[in-house]
Amino acid sequence: MKKVYLSGQISGLPREQYMKYFAEAERLLTKEGFKVVNPTRFFMCKYECVYRLLGYRLTLLYDLWRLMRCDLIYKLPGWKQSRGANIESCVAYHFKIWPVTKQDTAKLDKKLAKLQEKWQNKI
Repeated sequence: MKKVYLSGQISGLPREQYMKYFAEAERLLTKEGFKVVNPTRFFMCKYECVYRLLGYRLTLLYDLWRLMRCDLIYKLPGWKQSRGANIESCVAYHFKIWPVTKQDTAKLDKKLAKLQEKWQNKI
């Protein structure tokens, strides 16, 4: 079973929004047969006090360490708007952690794009 890292925007979004968005992506990818590494489940994201204590840099460093242990990366729609997701994408590219193919996620991309559009309209 391939291990997939979820990469997408977290900073600047309401907590409830990104938690639901990442959870839905995780659910759909798991359904497709992937083992999913979801950064919103890491203790820094789960507990805001830990994030405040560690700060952005150490949190991103931990995220990158977890990414390096994956086989693939899935870039959520809207990932380009995130500084952290762009860094994750560059690291993945340089270490040959390839994106999940479009054939694997065509339906998933559409569902998540609709979900993101719905939330964009709320903001």
